[in-house]
Amino acid sequence: MGKNIIVLIIIASIAYIFLKGCQRATEAENRVEATYAHAIKAEQKRAYPRDCPKYFESNFIAKLTTMRNFSWCNELKIEMQ
Repeated sequence: MGKNIIVLIIIASIAYIFLKGCQRATEAENRVEATYAHAIKAEQKRAYPRDCPKYFESNFIAKLTTMRNFSWCNELKIEMQ
């Protein structure tokens, strides 16, 4: 009985250490993603006056095909107002 308890404690400790490591890795990934998102948003704000007028002037078909990479202009327009 005593050996079973020791084995369970060891297994629980290993699982705890493993889960803590996974949590730290996830937190680090989230920080990196937030940094990238912030950098992308800053670059979009700089590019807005250059790229978005072309997007807003294009027709519906062009927005769905050639200008679809500039769909962020709509979101940024709302945010900048």
